[in-house]
Amino acid sequence: MRDMDATLGYIVILLGLLLALWKPKRRVAQDFGESRKTIKGNTTEKNQLNIQDAIERCKQNASKIIHLPAYKGNADEQNNFGNLYCSIENYKLAFHWYRLAAMQGHVNAQVVLGMFYDRGEDIVQNCEEAAKWFKRAAEQGDASGQYRFSRMLVLGRGIERNFKEGFKWCKLAADQGVAFAQNFVGEVYFYGDWSLNVKQ
Repeated sequence: MRDMDATLGYIVILLGLLLALWKPKRRVAQDFGESRKTIKGNTTEKNQLNIQDAIERCKQNASKIIHLPAYKGNADEQNNFGNLYCSIENYKLAFHWYRLAAMQGHVNAQVVLGMFYDRGEDIVQNCEEAAKWFKRAAEQGDASGQYRFSRMLVLGRGIERNFKEGFKWCKLAADQGVAFAQNFVGEVYFYGDWSLNVKQ
């Protein structure tokens, strides 16, 4: 499906360029000298304008085609656009795409959306929303979601503090190889009390 969308995108770009550069034939001017001056003086500028215009139209059409699967509700593509916009530091658009993917159950988008809410990056900080999205990812077995949800439980951020439940989720994350979770679980076993390891 992606190959077909990419091929279609290239076809639209080529058609856009061809249409921008194509001009219908005009009547030949009776005065050859006058027409020669017009051609000599304006052709380069007009061609440059036409090419720039074509490139802009192609970008707009290509953008629509590239976004098409995401607009149609493909959660993976929505998450990918979230990643793309994050990489160019356009956090408002990144948040938009992550939210769409997260609402469809995309685990990575749920974790990242939780991080947006937890940190308050370009949105109002909301620890309750952060805990909700971390929990959804944790329930799907995502190690990062499990660790982040355990931290929310232990610290009481956006959710009622619960050391026992927090330890359970942290242990699950540690079993999947999350180093921070392994460190905390090790300290709990060493000291015998999770609450001693929590930094307020």
